[in-house]
Amino acid sequence: MWRALCVITLFVTQSVLAASIVFSDDDDTLKQAIVSGWQACGEMTWCEDELSYYRDSFIAEARVEETQIHIELLAQYSAHRLSQVQLGLRKDGFELIKATIDQQSLDVNTLLTGLTRPEADKRVILFINRFSQSTPRVLIWQAGQRQVELTSDGEMITLRYHNDAQD
Repeated sequence: MWRALCVITLFVTQSVLAASIVFSDDDDTLKQAIVSGWQACGEMTWCEDELSYYRDSFIAEARVEETQIHIELLAQYSAHRLSQVQLGLRKDGFELIKATIDQQSLDVNTLLTGLTRPEADKRVILFINRFSQSTPRVLIWQAGQRQVELTSDGEMITLRYHNDAQD
C-alpha cells in the first residue's frame, strides 16, 4: 500500500523485449536486479540500451555502490513523454519539490510555508503551465531520501535518480 510520502526504490525486471524500471521500496532488490540483469559497462557501472519506464523507452546507465544507487535515463524529447514521465513519478510516490523553467524557479517547500497544499498545488500548476512544454526545465522530485532530477531541453529528456537526497 502506498503512503503519502512513501520511500521508494526501483525494481528492475527483465522481459523478452526490454528491461523495465518501476519505483518501489527495496534498494537491495534494485541493486541485485541491476547487477544481474544489466550489462556491465565499467567498474560498478551497468548499462541498458532499451529500458522501459512505464510505457516509454530509455537508454540507461546505473552506478551501484555499497550505500548508493545512481541511475540516468535518456530519451528523445516529446511533450507526451515528458508528461508521462511526470505521471510515472507521481504514481511512484515522488513529489515535486522545485521547478526551474526558462531560468525562473519555484520552490514548493517555500510555497507550503505560507499556503495550504491546494493553494500551493494551484500555484505550481499555474507556474508550469506558463511555459511551453519544450521550454528548457529542471524539475526536482523527491520521495524520502530518494530524488529524481528531470531535465528537458526540448530535444532530450534526462532522469537522474539517486537514493541519497543529501548528494
